[in-house]
Amino acid sequence: MKRFEFPGFVDVHVHFRDPGFTEAETVTSGLKAASRGGFAAVVTMPNTNPACDSEETIRHQTSLGESFGGAPLLLASACITQFRAGEKVADLERLAEAGAAFFTDDGSYVCSDAVMEEAMRRSAELCMVVSDHALDPR
Repeated sequence: MKRFEFPGFVDVHVHFRDPGFTEAETVTSGLKAASRGGFAAVVTMPNTNPACDSEETIRHQTSLGESFGGAPLLLASACITQFRAGEKVADLERLAEAGAAFFTDDGSYVCSDAVMEEAMRRSAELCMVVSDHALDPR
C-alpha cells in the first residue's frame, strides 16, 4: 500500500463560534483539535454573535489565533452582507483590509441578485473569493 504524507491540511470551513457561542467551541479548543488532526490552517465561518461583519470581529478572531501561537494558522472569513441578513453588502473593503480570508454568509443566503452582484463585483476588485450557500427559499 502506498503511503502519502502531507505537510498540513487546510480546513476552509470551521465553526469556532467565537465571539458569542463559546459554549459550543472556542478558538483555543478548535485550534487544539485542528492541530491534533494535522491541519496547518483553518478558516472560521462568520456565524458568530456578533456576526463577523466588522473589522473588530475579524481582528478579534485573528488575534485569538495569534495568541495560540499561529500553528495552525487561523484565517477569519467575513460576512458578505451586514449581519448575515442578505440585504446590504458589508464593508468588504474594510473587512479585507482587516485580514478577512474570504466572504461568506455561511448558513444564510443572499436572495437579492442585485446585492449578490454588487458583492461579487466589489470582491473581484479586491481579488477576494465569495463562498455562497447557493439556495433561495423562495
